[in-house]
Amino acid sequence: MPTRTSLAALVAAGLLLAAACDDGGQYLGAPTSENTMTNQDQYAELMRRPSIEEMISRYETLREQLRSDLTQQLGVVSWAKQDGSPSRTECVREYPQVRPGDAEKRHLDTWFSPTAIAPADWEKAKSIVSQAAGAQGFTKTKLVIDRSDDLQLDLADSFGAELSFGSTKNTIIALTTGCHMAAEVKKQAGSSSAPTTK
Repeated sequence: MPTRTSLAALVAAGLLLAAACDDGGQYLGAPTSENTMTNQDQYAELMRRPSIEEMISRYETLREQLRSDLTQQLGVVSWAKQDGSPSRTECVREYPQVRPGDAEKRHLDTWFSPTAIAPADWEKAKSIVSQAAGAQGFTKTKLVIDRSDDLQLDLADSFGAELSFGSTKNTIIALTTGCHMAAEVKKQAGSSSAPTTK
C-alpha cells in the first residue's frame, strides 16, 4: 500500500497516464480486486471524481427533491431520519491499491415515512423517482420488485452510488455513495502533483 508521502507521486503518475489516454472525461467504471489497474491508475481515477463532500451535497439535494415530490404527488408525509443509519466504509474491494483512508463510501441517513404507497400508485411512484434521480445520473436500474407486499426500486449512477426506494408498511429512501476522496485528501495530493504544461 502507498504511504502518505508517496500519495502525491502516485497521483502525479496516474494523472499523466490519464492525460495520455484521455477518454473525453467519461467514467471508466468501478474497478474490482480482479482487475489490472495499477495504484497510479486508481489514484488518478479517484482524483478525477468530485470529492465525497461534493457528492453528499448533491445526493442530499436529490433526496430532498424526492421527498417533496412524493409528498406533493402521492401524499407521502411525516418524513424522518432513521436513527443509527449513516455509516462509512473503505473502498478496499473497489480500489485495492489505494491506501485505506484515502477513499471512502458513505451510507447516508435513511429517510422513512409511515405512509405506505398503495400498489395502485406504484407505477407513478417509480416514475417520480426515476425521472428525478435519472436527471442526477441515476440511469442504471439495479433492482425492481413489483409485488403488492414488497415494492422496491434500486438505481445506480456512474460513480457506483446506489439509491434504494421502497414501500411496504413504511416508505424509505436510502442511498450509499460510490468511492470518493475527501476534499482534504484531494487538496494534499493535487497541490504538489498536478502536471505542468509548457
